[in-house]
Amino acid sequence: MNEAAMTERLDERGLLDDARNPGVYALALAVPSALDAVRRDWDAVADHRPPDDALARLASADRVAYVGASSNVYARLCDHAAGDVRTASICEAFPPDGVIDIWPDESPFMAEYNRALALSRTGWRVWCDGVIFG
Repeated sequence: MNEAAMTERLDERGLLDDARNPGVYALALAVPSALDAVRRDWDAVADHRPPDDALARLASADRVAYVGASSNVYARLCDHAAGDVRTASICEAFPPDGVIDIWPDESPFMAEYNRALALSRTGWRVWCDGVIFG
């Protein structure tokens, strides 16, 4: 995912205006289906592994999403696209390959959890603040 392609895709989907405001966003992540590949990719960017069976749950998922919140979604998405500023560990290990959706919200950090939970109910395995839903 690069900034130009992301911007064009957001515009095509009618999400660009929503992205320029506070809100919650979801990114599709490229997670391998083999557990050893998931472990290798995680270990390459992080000093410690997440608790319990988190990496196995990611490897076994058909679709994995990262849900985040920001006071300026577009700026935060650009950070993710650049990959070098304030990147969540999961997005370092498993690069985002597209924006799933954006939900404008004046209190995005309060809405983030509920959006992650709702997305997990639609068949996505969702990572949000180190917690896996679905």
